[in-house]
Amino acid sequence: MGRSYENIKVNLRGLPLDGYIILSRVIDNGIQILRVVSGYRNIESLFAEPDE
Repeated sequence: MGRSYENIKVNLRGLPLDGYIILSRVIDNGIQILRVVSGYRNIESLFAEPDE
């Protein structure tokens, strides 16, 4: 359900709703909502690893 963001994080899916994107992943018992973010946010930056 929703768009795949596999290029950012494994099993990451996104569903747009009223200017927001609901980011989730499929788990054994259903889905887990990870974040709800503005559709204007840079989603890649939310999951980027901090520089060492």
